[in-house]
Amino acid sequence: MMEQLDIVKKSMKMLKGSFINSINEIILIPKFNIYFRLDDVNNEADFKEKLCEHFSRACCYSLPHKTDKANKNYHKKNCEIFNAICNTDFSVDDIGIIYAHLGNGCNHQLCYEFVKSNFNLEVLDARNRRET
Repeated sequence: MMEQLDIVKKSMKMLKGSFINSINEIILIPKFNIYFRLDDVNNEADFKEKLCEHFSRACCYSLPHKTDKANKNYHKKNCEIFNAICNTDFSVDDIGIIYAHLGNGCNHQLCYEFVKSNFNLEVLDARNRRET
C-alpha cells in the first residue's frame, strides 16, 4: 500500500468517518458510499483530480436526503471541504460546472489540465467553446 500523502490524511481528518479499505479505496463519506481508488494516486495533483472526478457530484447534485434544505446543507458542507482540500474558493454552482465536465472520470485529460491550471474554470470554458 502506498505511503499516505499528506493530502489524503488532511482529507480524512476533514471527512469524519472516512477510511481506506482493504482494496485501497478511500471511502470519503461511508453513509453515501462516496469513494475512489487510490491505486493510481501518486501525488497531490492525482488526488485532486480524483476529487474533481468522484467527489464533485456530492458537492452539487447528489440528493441523499429527503428535504431540499438538508441536501443544500450537504452540498454546502462538501463544497467547503472540497475548497479546503484543494485550496480553492468555488461555489456550489462552480463545482456543478466541474462535475458537468469532469464528473465520473468522463474526461481525465481535461481534468489533468484543469488541476494543472490551478483550478482555472476558464480551462473548462475554453474546452466547451472548442467543442461547439
